[in-house]
Amino acid sequence: RLEERVSGRTEIFTGAAGVAVMQSEVRLDLEWIFRTQSDDDDFGIDAHIESVRGDLPTGRLLAAQLKTSKKKYADESAGGWWRYVERRHAEYWLGHSLPVVMVLVDLDKRRSYWAHINSATLRPAGKRFKIWVPSSQRVATAKQAWSELLESSVVDAIDRFEDNISVLPPT
Repeated sequence: RLEERVSGRTEIFTGAAGVAVMQSEVRLDLEWIFRTQSDDDDFGIDAHIESVRGDLPTGRLLAAQLKTSKKKYADESAGGWWRYVERRHAEYWLGHSLPVVMVLVDLDKRRSYWAHINSATLRPAGKRFKIWVPSSQRVATAKQAWSELLESSVVDAIDRFEDNISVLPPT
C-alpha cells in the first residue's frame, strides 16, 4: 500500500510538472490563454487553450490531453513518438466539439510536443489506437499551426450548423 501511495503521489507531481511546462509554453511563447481542467472531472481532456488576437481572447478553443514523462519516452522512433490510447478516449476525442491535441511533455528538456487528434492521425493498434507525435511539432512554436486548426474548426462548425438547421422541423 505504501508503494501505491508513493507511486500515486509521484504520478501527481509528474503530471503537475507537465502541466506547468506546457502552461509556460502556451502563456509565454504563444501568448495565449491556458486553463487546466479539474482533475475530478477529467476524462481525456486536461486543459483548454484559447487563442488571443492582439490583447483580446478570441473565444476559439483547443482541447489538450497531456502525457508527461520524467525520462525519454520508451517508444521513441526517429523523429517522434507513438502514443497508445484506449478506444474509449479515441472515440471521445473524435466526437469532441473542439479540436483536440495530444501533448507529450518531456520534463528533462522542459519541452512539449503535439499532434492533432483526428481520424487521419489515430491508427488502430489491436484493441487500442496509437498516434504519432512528431518531435518537430513543439508547443512553443505552434501558434500558426494551431491558429489554422482553429480557423478550420470554425468553418466546420458553420457547416454543421447549416446541416443541423436543415433537418429541423419548420417553426
